[in-house]
Amino acid sequence: MTDPVEILVAPEGPTGPQGPQGAPGTPGAPGTPGPIGPAGPTGPTGSTGATGPPGPPGTAGAPGSPGATGPTGPQGPAGPTGPAGPPPADHTPVAHQFVTGFLSGAWQAAQPAFADLTGVATAAQLPTPTPTTIGGVKSIAAVTHQFITSIDNTGQPTLAQPAFADLSGTITNAQLPANLQATYLGVLTANAGPVPLVVSRVGPAQTQLSAGEIAQFVDNVGGNAFITVRDSISTSGAILMLGTDSNNTYVGTTTPFPVYLIAGGEANKLITLMPGGNVGIKDTAPQNLLSVNNNAAAGINIGGAVAQFLGTDGINNVVYNGAWAAIPQIVFSRAEGTGAAPTATATGQVLGQISAGGHNGSAYTAGNRARILILATGVGANWTPTDNGNEIAFETMANGTTSRQEGLRITNNYMVKFSNAASWHANGATAASLGSTSPGAATPQTWMMVVDSGGVTRYIPCF
Repeated sequence: MTDPVEILVAPEGPTGPQGPQGAPGTPGAPGTPGPIGPAGPTGPTGSTGATGPPGPPGTAGAPGSPGATGPTGPQGPAGPTGPAGPPPADHTPVAHQFVTGFLSGAWQAAQPAFADLTGVATAAQLPTPTPTTIGGVKSIAAVTHQFITSIDNTGQPTLAQPAFADLSGTITNAQLPANLQATYLGVLTANAGPVPLVVSRVGPAQTQLSAGEIAQFVDNVGGNAFITVRDSISTSGAILMLGTDSNNTYVGTTTPFPVYLIAGGEANKLITLMPGGNVGIKDTAPQNLLSVNNNAAAGINIGGAVAQFLGTDGINNVVYNGAWAAIPQIVFSRAEGTGAAPTATATGQVLGQISAGGHNGSAYTAGNRARILILATGVGANWTPTDNGNEIAFETMANGTTSRQEGLRITNNYMVKFSNAASWHANGATAASLGSTSPGAATPQTWMMVVDSGGVTRYIPCF
C-alpha cells in the first residue's frame, strides 16, 4: 500500500479548460506493514511418503529361559547282582514299638499312633472307667430337662431332672414367672420352726415375723391389703377375700355368694353366712337372721323370724341361759317409731310374747296357738318416765277349736283376774261358780265361791 499524495490546492479561480494529463508522480515510500492476520485453517493431510530404505540390524536380545525338562527315558537293564553283604544285627524288641525300617545297618522302630491303626476298636478293647481313670462311655439320647448324673463302670450314663435343691445361687425377679404379681418372693430361715413364706411389696428384709408364723403377706404402700382366692380369672364368680387395713380385718367374699365354714370336708358346711346377713348354723339356706338347725330333715324355715332353733328327733330342744352369782334373764323391750328414732311405748301394745304351736297333720301351725302376753298399760296414751304400767295375760284354745281365748290375767293393780271362771276347777274336783254371795265386803259385787276338798268355802273376787 502506498502513502497518499498531498495535493496543494490554490484558491479557486475560475475554472479553466482542462489541461493535459500530467506525468505520474513519484511513488511514495512503502507504508508500515499491517498486523498479521489470523492463522488460516489447517490444510488437509498430505499423502504418505514412500518407505525409506531398511535401517541397520539391531543388537541381539537376551537369552530366553531354559525350556522344560523332557520326559525320562526308559530304564536301562538291571546290572548284575553284587555279592551278599554281612547279615544285619538282631533287633532288640521294645514294648509297644514296631520295626519301621532298616537304615545304615540298623533297625528303625517306633510306637504306632492311633492314626497308624486300621479298623475300629471294640467295646472289650476300651478301658473300664473308674473314678480316677477314663474309659469307654456309651451314648444316650437327649431327654428334655434331664442331665447326666452318673456313669457306671460299664460306661452307661444315667439321666435325671435336677430339683431346686440341686441348683446353686439365688433366683432373681426376672427369673420368676411373668404372672407372679408379688414384687418380692423371699424365704427367710432365721426364725425357728417351719421355713416362712414372705410376699411383700417392701422386701423380706423389712418384715417382722412372729414366732411360729409360717407365711406373711405385706403391703406397705397404703390402703387396704387383700388376698383373694378364685376358681377362674372371672370377677363374677365366687371370690374368697382375706384382707386388712390399719384398723380392721376382713374375711368373706367380694361377690354375692354364701360363705361357708366347713369342718371334716367340703360337704360338711357347719356355718353359713348369706350376702343379706342371715347366719345359719348347720343350715345352708337360712331365712332368718339366725337359724340353728340340728335337724336338716325337719324342713322348717320361718321367714321373717329373727331366729329359729330346731332340735334333733327324739331329743328335747333346750335353749339354755345360765348365770353364776347373777340372774339369767329373758328380756323383752318395745318402743314405737323406728330404731333410729324411737318413741314412747303406747298403752295397750304387747311388750313381749311367749307363744307355742305344733303340727296339725298337714302343716306346721302358726306359733301362737297358746301364748303369754305382757301388755303395756298406763294412765295416758303412752308410757312416761313415771308411768310404766303393765299386765300379763294367759291365752289358750279349748279342745276342738282353733280360737284362742284369755283365761287368766294378772292386772296392773297386782290382782289376779279369771277371765272365764266357770272353767276353773278347785283341786281338780268341783267347778267354781259365780254369784252375788259375799263374805260381807261391799265391793266387789261378784265373787267366785270355791269349795275345796275339805268342804271349806273360799271366795275369790271376780270382775
